[in-house]
Amino acid sequence: AAAGLTSLKGHDAYLNVSYTLNRKDGLLPAGWEIAYDQIAMKDELDVYCKGKKTGLALCEKTDGKVVFSGLLDTDATGSGCTVDWAAEFDLAAGSFVSYTVNGVQMMSEPLRPSFGRAPTENDIGAKLDKKFDIWNALELKVKSSELQESEQGWAIKVTYEPVKSAVVTVDYLVNKDGTISAVEAIDGGFDGLPDLFSFGMTMAMPGEYSVVDFYGKGPFENYVDRNSAAKVGRYVQTVNEQYHYGYARPQESGKKTGLKWFRVVTGDGCGLEVTSNVKFSASALPFSREQLDFKKYGITHSLELKSLAHENDRSNGKTYVSFDGYHYGLGCINSWGAIPLKQYQLPAQAYKFEFVLKPVLN
Repeated sequence: AAAGLTSLKGHDAYLNVSYTLNRKDGLLPAGWEIAYDQIAMKDELDVYCKGKKTGLALCEKTDGKVVFSGLLDTDATGSGCTVDWAAEFDLAAGSFVSYTVNGVQMMSEPLRPSFGRAPTENDIGAKLDKKFDIWNALELKVKSSELQESEQGWAIKVTYEPVKSAVVTVDYLVNKDGTISAVEAIDGGFDGLPDLFSFGMTMAMPGEYSVVDFYGKGPFENYVDRNSAAKVGRYVQTVNEQYHYGYARPQESGKKTGLKWFRVVTGDGCGLEVTSNVKFSASALPFSREQLDFKKYGITHSLELKSLAHENDRSNGKTYVSFDGYHYGLGCINSWGAIPLKQYQLPAQAYKFEFVLKPVLN
């Protein structure tokens, strides 16, 4: 076994291999890494949990809003320490609009479905920014929000007005311990709809949540068709490090793939965690998807984005979080216009994405 474990059952194990020069070779010094590889030995770690408590959280309804609340165990050691949590759901908007722990706000923009992305240079070369624009311009309107009790907690079913003939739904379940699990789905008819850029969710958190802690492929940005050089591991980075300013123009950036968890936290480790029953992708950036769309927002050079990032005082900014069950590939077979291989495309069809959102405390 590895890392002091007597058994690898229920754990992940990877063998990292590095090929280095044992002597100087031309301009390359001894010890220079010329290649590396990572071999998966075990892939059994399962962190997906929809909540551990039975019974119902407190529920208060006022003016089209529903506030769920309860007590959250601060650790798993049995110390008995608890803090208050509260999650507010707007029935008319069909979204969670607030999540607080001990009165501290963890959301600054609602949690909502997302099917777009800021166009990349390659997307523009292939005219995907125009072909797929229905997903970037989409403003989902709520058809109904239904609240009811269940054995596992409070259940909310949100149904949106059809996108042409396609119907989007999100089924939320609020556990007594503050865990919010959900199933996002799109189904129905897809005639006349283009491929999707992504299928997932998005929200914003206050800028103080400026640290990303994730377990998946890293440390650099990677995408479904551009991740073979990334290595699985646990990485802790700042939100300021997530966007690649080397891109001449603003565009999609910062995704990590193959994730088992993705946490966005403050410097002391408090924040929100996303998990899923499948490996997923996610990002946390100091600007929104709309701000990265240079054709619509008007910022034409990536370095101009720094004025929006609030790098030296993140409390004045926001952290925009997106997490996807599916994401359209980058293509990049050439530098301008080649679409991704078929297996990395997202045709308009039925999709489902299960995820859990829960608070994490230091």
